[in-house]
Amino acid sequence: MQAQLIQTRRAHTGGVRTLTALRGSQYFISGGDDGLIYLWDLYSDSLQQTLSGHEAPLTVSAAFPERQFIASGDQEGKLLLWNAPTAEVVRELQPQSGPVTALTLSPDGTRLHSGYSSGDVYIHDAINGRLLAHYSSPPNVEHVRGLVVSQNGDLIAARTQQPLAVWPPRPQETTSLNGVAPREFGDPLPEAAWLTFIENYSLLMQVTPAGQLTLWDWHSGRALRDLTLRPDIQAVLLIPGERHLLVASRGPHLSVWSLITGTPLFNLDAPNAEVTALAISRDGHHALVGCEEGSLHIYRLHLS
Repeated sequence: MQAQLIQTRRAHTGGVRTLTALRGSQYFISGGDDGLIYLWDLYSDSLQQTLSGHEAPLTVSAAFPERQFIASGDQEGKLLLWNAPTAEVVRELQPQSGPVTALTLSPDGTRLHSGYSSGDVYIHDAINGRLLAHYSSPPNVEHVRGLVVSQNGDLIAARTQQPLAVWPPRPQETTSLNGVAPREFGDPLPEAAWLTFIENYSLLMQVTPAGQLTLWDWHSGRALRDLTLRPDIQAVLLIPGERHLLVASRGPHLSVWSLITGTPLFNLDAPNAEVTALAISRDGHHALVGCEEGSLHIYRLHLS
């Protein structure tokens, strides 16, 4: 098992804050402190499109399941839906106050879920842009980092100093949910965690910035496994195949870990600047790494 750095690109003025691979293609996007989104071809060094519509630094992005559409959020709370190949803004959603810190789409691509630095969570209809739900947070809750949707539509959010919050699916006509209290899942987290469903939505993986990984049985709520990764994690991603993790931590340090053994398999030649964003190509063979000084690095992964 190994990884080879095959390309370095100069991407943004300021840091690269978000990376997302488009579904079913060789294209991916990067978003940065300069407020721009770039559409890249994985297999060439040519820039395909520049998407201009944000005035504030980008923070998050997400790709639609079946279309070449993306969603993006920034430091000022603006949410945009794009046709990435044409660089066209399809819709601007009602902006909220504070940075957008998490963004995810429902498995069928019909709902867009956004989390904010305030701890609030919003659900929009991804087709017509209508606000479907707003979950306001208590005064002591802040910073949504992990935000995922289960197979049956449960919305799960990881927020600072709180257990995971779980809201059940809501009908399309619901719009006012400020008083709906979520079900709590697990123990309070000192810092908001990254969340990912694996094993066909049966397991929920939770990783904290301190490097603690917990695998939960989603149906029973039982913790199946606890692992300790590296401390000071900046980003973490599940590699397709669900047996390996790509972990970026301060240093900078990049490594691939086995979920089976809970041990590091190998290190990648890390960039000279701190890693600020990660993505995996849709074929699972390339790691996309964005850095604090605006560079973008592409690694070829050889995993058995």
